[in-house]
Amino acid sequence: MIRRRDFLQGLSGLGGASLFRTTTGFSILHTLVHGLFTKALAESSGALPRTYLDFHIAGGWPGQFLYAPLKPYAGDAANFIANQQIANNWVSGAPVYSTVSKTAGGSTLNLPPAWGPNLPRYQMASNDSAEVLKHTIFLRGVKNIFNSHELGYEHSYRPGTGLSIAGAVADATNLTINPIPAASFGAAPVQFFLSKKYGTRSISYGGSGPLFNLLSPFDAEAEMEALLSKRDNFTQAFNAAVQAVAQDASAVRPGSLDILASIAGAETLVRENFAGLVGEYNQRLARYQDVISQVSGATGINQVIAEAISPAANDPRRRVANPNATPLLATNADLRSIITASTSTSELARAFATADYLVEFGRTNAASFLLFGATGLNVQTATGTQTDHGNDQHDTGVAVSIPINNFISRSILACLNEFIARAKSWNKFDNVVMNFRSDFTRSPRSDGTGMDHAWDANAMLLVSGAVKVPQVIGNIYGGALAGTYMGTYGVAAGNNHEGDSNTIITMGHYASTVCSLLRVKSPTENFETLVYEDASSGFLSKIGNGIIKPGAG
Repeated sequence: MIRRRDFLQGLSGLGGASLFRTTTGFSILHTLVHGLFTKALAESSGALPRTYLDFHIAGGWPGQFLYAPLKPYAGDAANFIANQQIANNWVSGAPVYSTVSKTAGGSTLNLPPAWGPNLPRYQMASNDSAEVLKHTIFLRGVKNIFNSHELGYEHSYRPGTGLSIAGAVADATNLTINPIPAASFGAAPVQFFLSKKYGTRSISYGGSGPLFNLLSPFDAEAEMEALLSKRDNFTQAFNAAVQAVAQDASAVRPGSLDILASIAGAETLVRENFAGLVGEYNQRLARYQDVISQVSGATGINQVIAEAISPAANDPRRRVANPNATPLLATNADLRSIITASTSTSELARAFATADYLVEFGRTNAASFLLFGATGLNVQTATGTQTDHGNDQHDTGVAVSIPINNFISRSILACLNEFIARAKSWNKFDNVVMNFRSDFTRSPRSDGTGMDHAWDANAMLLVSGAVKVPQVIGNIYGGALAGTYMGTYGVAAGNNHEGDSNTIITMGHYASTVCSLLRVKSPTENFETLVYEDASSGFLSKIGNGIIKPGAG
C-alpha cells in the first residue's frame, strides 16, 4: 500500500489540489476531498478517536428498568432488599423486581425483564438481546454531587469545570479528516460543549431539514456555511475537485486510484449534493420507527410483563402523574393496554436515524441527542385519556411505571439492536462508543406511589464494539430496611480503586472511563478510569464485578 506521507506529498503538487488554496484556511473541498485520503489511511493506523454517540434521557429516568441492574450476579441475593416501587414486573397480583438470565461473551448476568425476549429487526427475523449485551458496560453506583435536574444534566456533559466530553473529542479531531468535530441535536445548551480549540463557538443554520444543525456547536470552518448553502456551486466544485485529483493522482502516485475507489461509495451523497440527505434520513427514520412499532405491538410488552393486572381503584399505586391526580379509572384491568400500537418514545427514532447516517458516512466524531418520555399511550384518568408521559416520575405509581418504563427500555434496546447490526455491516462498530444516561436515576418510595431524585445512585449504559465482554461496574448498597426510600436502588458504595478500598465512583471517574473508550484525553484526568483495554478481550473492569454491600450508605 502507498505510504501516507508519500501520497500526501504527491497531492500537494497536483493541479487539482490548487482548488484547495482558493480561500483562507482549509476549504470545504480540502476537507471532503484531500482529507478523505488522509482519513482512509489514518483509520487503518488507529490514530483517530472513536465516534461518540451521546444519548441523554431527559427528566431523571429510572434507569433500573434498563441500564442499572440491581442484582446481576449470583451472589447478590443475600444483600438485596425489595421495595415495591423498584418493581419492574407484576406477578401473582403484586409488583416485584424480577430478572432474566442472559449469557454473552462468556459472562452471565441477571438483568431487568426488558433484556429477556428476542429483539425485533427491520424486515428481518428477531435476534437474541445477547447481540447487544456482549458489547455493553453497565456503570452504576455513580455519585453526582448535584440533586438538581439542571445541574445533573449539565454535569453529565461536563463532569468537571473544564471541557465537556464532546469537547475532548472535538479537540482530538483532525479537521483534514473530519470536517465536523462534534454536533448537537438539541441535546444541551451550547455552553455545555466546551472545547480548548473551539470554545463554545456555534454557527446557526436555518431551515428545518433533518440535519440542519449538524455543524453546531463545533464548526471546523466558517466558510462552510456559505458553500453548503449554494448547492449547485458546491456540487460543481466538488465534482471538479474529485476529477482533477483522480487524474493527477494516478499519474503522480500509481495505486492512489485504489484509495479513491475505497471511499467512493461513502461519498456518493456528497457528490450528488445535499438534497439527497432528506431521502436518506427518511429511509433510516422509517427503519427505526418500524422496530419501535414492533415493541408497541401485542407481543412486545406482553413478553416482558408477566401479569400486569391493576390494583384496586383506591390503591395509591395507581397514581398517574401527581399527588392530586385521580388513580386510573379501570379496576383490575390489564395494564398492558396502556401501550398501544401507536406508542413510541419521543425523539428515539429520529436520534437513531441521524446517528445511523452520521456513522455510515463518517460525518462527525461526536453527536449528542436528547430523548424524552413515551407518547401515544392509553392512560385512563378521571379527566380523560393521557397520551403522553414524561420521565420526571415523582408521582407515577408502580402500576403505571411498569408498562411505560419497560416499553421505553425495549424501544431503546430494539433500536440499539438494529444500529449495531448495521454498523457491523459497515465495519464501523469497533470505532463507535454509545452512552445512555439521564440527570440521575430514581429513589423508590416504599409505598409504591412514585420515585424521587437518586443523585447518589447514578448509572450509565456504555455500548461499543470495543467492548467484547458484558460487565457491571460499581458497588452499591443494599439499602435501608425501612423508611421512605427503603430497599436496593443503586446508592453508590465504596470500590477498591486508586489505592483506596472505599473509593466512591464520581462523575469524574465516569468521564475518564468514557474517554478511555473514546481514545481521547479525559477532561477529569485526576480521576482514574475504571477500565483497561485487553488485546483479545476488549475493555475490562479494573475494579472487578460490582457487588451489593450491606448497609444503607
